[in-house]
Amino acid sequence: MPGAESQPGVLVVGEALVDVVRRSGQPDVAHAGGSPFNVAVGLGRLGVSVELGAQVGADEH
Repeated sequence: MPGAESQPGVLVVGEALVDVVRRSGQPDVAHAGGSPFNVAVGLGRLGVSVELGAQVGADEH
């Protein structure tokens, strides 16, 4: 089986967004999210060479 270095890279294109979790009596917590972002992270954790093509907004998140 060929090693990861011989595998072609993957380009994931789509949204990267922020999930804001709000719990009563606690400060809001922001987490990176979005399906394409999560796929890119998962592939990277599996050792795949991956890039994410996404546009990021200029708001507070």
